[in-house]
Amino acid sequence: MRSSPKDWHCCWKEGLIELGWKEMWTDGCIMYRWHEGCLSIITYYVDDFIIFSGSREAAEAERSRILTKFKGVPEDIVPGEDGVAKFKFLGLNIEWNFKKKTVFIHQRDLVNKIISKFNLQNANPEKTPINQ
Repeated sequence: MRSSPKDWHCCWKEGLIELGWKEMWTDGCIMYRWHEGCLSIITYYVDDFIIFSGSREAAEAERSRILTKFKGVPEDIVPGEDGVAKFKFLGLNIEWNFKKKTVFIHQRDLVNKIISKFNLQNANPEKTPINQ
């Protein structure tokens, strides 16, 4: 169905508004909520969402409310032994280093897939003007 993504967006939007979220005027897929002095921001696309918050407890509480409302299955972002949590969001690989307080976003998996698809594993890289 061609209207399915739009219908799903409307469902998400209505559900989040019922939970007290407000839509950003700049982007229809970003919403925010102030709760007990803490700002939480959610960005979503189809059935993927990610919550940013000033407090881990607030983020967990909001995530729980949303998953209950939409009967979702949680995907925890848990750091490994090296202190880095690795997860995917909208095809992006995200590595969140809790110790260094850094976020590294890349598409290494997509690049490797394209390299394999076009049989370029043995290709010789060339320097570009920016690398010279």
